[in-house]
Amino acid sequence: MSCCCPNMLNTPKTVSLLLDFCRFAMGCCVQFDSALRDRFELYAQCRAAGSIDTMRVHQVASGSFRRLRRLMTSSMMSSASSSSSSSAAAYNPQYKVPRVVRDRACLDLLVAASVRPSLHDE
Repeated sequence: MSCCCPNMLNTPKTVSLLLDFCRFAMGCCVQFDSALRDRFELYAQCRAAGSIDTMRVHQVASGSFRRLRRLMTSSMMSSASSSSSSSAAAYNPQYKVPRVVRDRACLDLLVAASVRPSLHDE
């Protein structure tokens, strides 16, 4: 049985729906930022000082999170093997998708995998 989805993704109607969703998501980012400022004084102070920016939403290519997992688990394995920790950790790394990505290599991987500009930039 063949799938008709790839052909459906290239239609003008689908592109229009995706653009509408992106505009909606950007509006949600702005509302979320406003709610965070109202609720958390530290967040409002950091935003006012410019030490953090608004949330950004990036659409990434298929398989990006699989590559991120591989990168992070290989990093975990190399750090576990170089430390005096249990050798079991090197053979059975646990992976949980991070809420915040601070590692430069991981950030570079995700930004390079972006298939469209950040919604923040529109």
